[in-house]
Amino acid sequence: MKTLFSLLIFISVLTSCKQETKNFSKIELTKDSIGVIKSKDAVNTLKEFYFAFYGSDKPINDRRLMHKYVSERVLKRIDSLTANPENIILDYDPFINAQDFDGKVIKKTLEIRPLENPNEYRASFLLFGEKNEKQTNIDFLLKKNKDGKLLIYSILSDNYLNFNSIKTKEKIVNDDKYTSNTITNKEEIINSLESSYKLIQSKQYDLNGDGFNDIFLVFEPIKTFTQEDEITLDSPVYILMSDGKNKFHVFKNKNIIYTFIPNSPAEGFRNLTIKNNFFTIEQQEGSGWFFIDSYTTFKYDKITKEIVLTKYGESFTDRRDPDKVIPDKVLRNGDLKKVSFIEFNSETINKIK
Repeated sequence: MKTLFSLLIFISVLTSCKQETKNFSKIELTKDSIGVIKSKDAVNTLKEFYFAFYGSDKPINDRRLMHKYVSERVLKRIDSLTANPENIILDYDPFINAQDFDGKVIKKTLEIRPLENPNEYRASFLLFGEKNEKQTNIDFLLKKNKDGKLLIYSILSDNYLNFNSIKTKEKIVNDDKYTSNTITNKEEIINSLESSYKLIQSKQYDLNGDGFNDIFLVFEPIKTFTQEDEITLDSPVYILMSDGKNKFHVFKNKNIIYTFIPNSPAEGFRNLTIKNNFFTIEQQEGSGWFFIDSYTTFKYDKITKEIVLTKYGESFTDRRDPDKVIPDKVLRNGDLKKVSFIEFNSETINKIK
């Protein structure tokens, strides 16, 4: 028996590297209840995948081999669901819906068959071959990539990897200005972003003083940046304002935090602090030899019920002479044009002075 004693082990199976080369038997398909089968390649792809990763008790640790069968979006979502060791959401292997298995049993009992909808298939097998054991069924959607290669595009039978949340939450992901949208819990936001972003900070505080805690979420991309990438603002900040009835109004801005600055040792996002009806986003930018610590403060206006910019400050450090005194730059209400939280952009701060 092979034991995946935690999903961290499972992820290492996906990300390390060792390949067992085999000649995989091919399934002969003729007809099914839905007519002539034209997807022999898809069925064989799934069989090869299971034989490679689950056909023996010897771990196969090969990220490149995994990419031969599984789409990047599935792998990224798995990464995001396991990124926080203190809050692992996906604590099982989604390709077998379990943590333990016997490779010989899976290899012996594996069956792949098409489902009713095009490009959808079911892998059925026993995990241990025990008496009265129920068959495990995993449903997949396969698609061809731009090179014409068939890949697992989603795991339809898994709530986290069927990607239905992305379809139903498209507005949450794509709309930068949707104060009218409501959700019931923060997981709706987290699940809608998990294929591309990871949560790096979460706080609760009653910002508008109505007696109900509001939620603050900060995300950053899963993507790994290189020095060839441009300056990037792509770290979404969400404010979920409670209405006291188990619903939240959503405010979003992804143009505040500098996600990446090439050739700069600056830390980027540092913290989000909250006090009374104010909150401040703290980050460190870099320009030449200078570190720029910026503080962007917003206020909840109880009269207009808007979240607006109320203060912007910068302090400077010369890396060549850290003890050098450089005056801070602070802009307050009188120095700033009115701009809402959802409209603010760090790259255009000079235009609102």
